[in-house]
Amino acid sequence: MDGELREYDPGTILCDPHSYEVGAGGFGRVIVGRHNVHDFVAIKCMDITGGEVDKSAIERSINEELQLLQKAKHDNIANVFGWSKWKFGMGLVMEYYRGGNLRQLLLDHRVDVGVLLRIRILAESAKGVVFIHNLSNRRLVHGDLKPDNILLTEDLHCKIADFGSAEIVRMTSTATRIAGDGTGKQFTLEYAAPERLQKMGGKLKQEHDTYSFALIIHMVLSRVPPYHVGDPIYNAVINGQRPTCEEIQIWKANLTPDEIRLAEEMETMMEESWDQNPAHRPHMTQVNERLQQIYERQDQVQVTRQVSKAQESMQQTVPSRNCWQELSKFSPREGEFTGNFTLPQLSVVVSLLVLLFSIAIPVAFWTMQGFSENEGSHLVHQYVQHVKSEQYNEAKEVKTKISKKMLEKNDTLGAWDLAEKYRNNEKHLEAILYYKISSECIANLTPIQAADRIKECAWGIMESNKGMVELDKLNSGGNVTIKNTILNYVVPSIKSMKERIENITLKNSASQILLQAWCLHYIEWCQYLAGNFTEMKKTCFEGIQLMKTKFGEDAGRHQVYAHLLNNFGIALVETNEQEKAIEYTKLAMNAYKTSMDYSNPKENAVKVMEKRLKQMENAGQN
Repeated sequence: MDGELREYDPGTILCDPHSYEVGAGGFGRVIVGRHNVHDFVAIKCMDITGGEVDKSAIERSINEELQLLQKAKHDNIANVFGWSKWKFGMGLVMEYYRGGNLRQLLLDHRVDVGVLLRIRILAESAKGVVFIHNLSNRRLVHGDLKPDNILLTEDLHCKIADFGSAEIVRMTSTATRIAGDGTGKQFTLEYAAPERLQKMGGKLKQEHDTYSFALIIHMVLSRVPPYHVGDPIYNAVINGQRPTCEEIQIWKANLTPDEIRLAEEMETMMEESWDQNPAHRPHMTQVNERLQQIYERQDQVQVTRQVSKAQESMQQTVPSRNCWQELSKFSPREGEFTGNFTLPQLSVVVSLLVLLFSIAIPVAFWTMQGFSENEGSHLVHQYVQHVKSEQYNEAKEVKTKISKKMLEKNDTLGAWDLAEKYRNNEKHLEAILYYKISSECIANLTPIQAADRIKECAWGIMESNKGMVELDKLNSGGNVTIKNTILNYVVPSIKSMKERIENITLKNSASQILLQAWCLHYIEWCQYLAGNFTEMKKTCFEGIQLMKTKFGEDAGRHQVYAHLLNNFGIALVETNEQEKAIEYTKLAMNAYKTSMDYSNPKENAVKVMEKRLKQMENAGQN
């Protein structure tokens, strides 16, 4: 951070009221504006709506915190210019970074992020965290480390942001709801250490940041979020479970021997840093030293080449220059620029808009894809009705109309985001539509990225299928149409994806087999939900044979093999083949014990299977 921090007149920062928000979180909304000296700036906005005494106390506390931030001058810390306050709130005025954030980079599979670039990202991020941990006048703990809070310059250098956020959130939440989530939550569940989850509101410790950094390493290596939406994270993490490492193994299968060694060094640090016992985690200073040593050994020319290659396919955001609305008109609470509404009226209107947005496609999306709003919504409705009526050919025709528009733009992430949005809102047939479309938007991906994207879409379809069945149970169950939809539409869809993966030419055939095996696992799980145990047995057996043929005795190193063995045993029980079921359940137990990429505590899985095995053996004796 260069120069003195100062207060900025909100009237001198102008925004485009139609294109302004670039992020949101527990800290508040992040919007972009223009200033006559700094050009584009990012403003982290907080809702300050308590009484005047409360406001003054909060402002004093925030100003003290800002003075601390001023001392944090470091290449890997986001640059803060100062602050601004206005009628509706307060905001930190920061440098705007056009590279976006690390999460956006990692989830954009059109971008080739090489091994050396990943090491540089981790090395720079660790350096920034260690710096704030060791400030001479007051040691800080970040408290909310995650890829979203690692900003990127145009040249993909890392800048840690929000390390004062946890403290500022604590201060503002005493008098107000934090704009963005309304809870005052000071951390992100997916990246929170188990002891922090158990002691909500306890003192922040540097070991918490070490744990969070381990989850960042996981996402940098796997390029997928550590947990899926809907996962029971709280109980899982407290009980010692960690994210699956299957995606990391798939990625490593396409690396050179030297690159594999580097990846394994990262994995070792990751596993040490997310240890259940905080006393056993390395200090971030140690993590940083190891990362700097690894990075310094690398050929910097090759690092530069990997950066350039990533930049070629990145879509760096250029903010709108149509800025005319003053920052002073922005309401952090409502997330809108105020017009003629009073604040209570505006709150009601925005709440209704948010509700509508959660169940409908935004107008901007349909316009972007070349449809009118009515036409786009009508097409999705048509698709759903055709599937419900078991008119699958007609549903395919509607899907083709929508996907044609998206394929013209190769809008991979747009389709995926819509699928996730629909699934989270329990609109599962709509979600299946967009997972299918997302699996087709792969023209700009590398072969391994394309195959991995198809597999992830197959996972999404399976999860949507589970959601349909759960909703049916809540509505007393017995919906024959759902069963038919699973067997005649969902299962063929995933089978088609498995065949597409099979037809992609990959450098490493091991990755191809693993991805196909996962698709077979998703298929047999859908068959289980539909109660078709005969077909489930066939699919499990196909997957088991596929893995054994490719990997031989090493098949047990992969968790998908254990899943297939386990579920084969379940299907055998359902078809009254008790002895064979016991045999395969024992094989599954051994496979879970030997799998290298099963990150949940193996003892838990084994205990569950031992209990089931005992039940089967008792049933056989009776």
